[in-house]
Amino acid sequence: MELDHSIGFSGAVVQSVNLHPQLKEYVLIAGSSIVVRDILDPHNQHFLTAHDDQVTCLAVSNGGSMLATGQRGENSDVVIWDFANKKAVYRLSEHDHEVTNLSFSSDDRLLLSTGN
Repeated sequence: MELDHSIGFSGAVVQSVNLHPQLKEYVLIAGSSIVVRDILDPHNQHFLTAHDDQVTCLAVSNGGSMLATGQRGENSDVVIWDFANKKAVYRLSEHDHEVTNLSFSSDDRLLLSTGN
């Protein structure tokens, strides 16, 4: 079964909602998935699924071309997404228990990740 639509979010994760720099979409954490929603059309949603545990943080690049998400659990990976195509393009597997924060540098050439 595949999720077709979501309404609302829990807000349990700090900074779990980010506005895309183009101001047309926003991104939020929904369990082990990421939801990309259109601001004007609540039925226009994309679900990004590449994690196998609770997503704990996300960051949108300053230029808006990339999204980074991190998770908790044994596979505490960071996934880098091509925002335009809504596809996972990289998986970084350096953390052991939980990714706690992600941040792109001002020129989007570097990604900082911290873990627990």
